[in-house]
Amino acid sequence: MENLRIEIGKRIKKLREEKGLSLRKLAAAIDVDPSHISRVENGNEASIKLLEKLAEFFGVEISYFFGDKKEIPDELESVGVEWITFAKEMEKKDLTPDEIKAVLEVIGKLKK
Repeated sequence: MENLRIEIGKRIKKLREEKGLSLRKLAAAIDVDPSHISRVENGNEASIKLLEKLAEFFGVEISYFFGDKKEIPDELESVGVEWITFAKEMEKKDLTPDEIKAVLEVIGKLKK
């Protein structure tokens, strides 16, 4: 259970730092004592009420704090699942990106 509290604290701190917020500014924004947020970031137990406030403030689902949702880097999220699936299929067929480009060039010439 302690590991979960530590993970929740890390996720809160990450969101806060990504927004460039101090403990005081975040606390003022959600009407909570800054020392309370500090304790939670350092692994103390967080109430559901606090997590709800934080989730609403940061625009995330409350499950984010529990690690239920995998974080996807922006670069991969913009690519889309179908392209990632395609890349994995090509890798299974032992095709390199250069080989795929060459095949696409041939197809392009055949279409003309």
